[in-house]
Amino acid sequence: MVKTISSDGVSIDYTAARVGVRVRCDACRPIILERGRWNEYGVPYALPVKEKELTASKTGFSTLGSNLSQVEESAVGDARQAELRNLLTGKIPFENVSAAA
Repeated sequence: MVKTISSDGVSIDYTAARVGVRVRCDACRPIILERGRWNEYGVPYALPVKEKELTASKTGFSTLGSNLSQVEESAVGDARQAELRNLLTGKIPFENVSAAA
């Protein structure tokens, strides 16, 4: 897992391989690496996200849930493994994470 805070501090990217999640103070979106740039795609999700939106459902994983899962799998054993999920679900505030870097 790679955590990158934007130069203006308004977003944090959590990435693994070619996918990730971009988090802002009030929303998040899946991102994908295309031609060397991280691009947002899919629908934006307002924060906090309900835990059920991050898990499998009758229609399968949401894009956000799938990207979150891949980021978490890449961070197994890392003390920050739960940080993204906790940020998305509102267990820790955006300000705490962005200021801690």
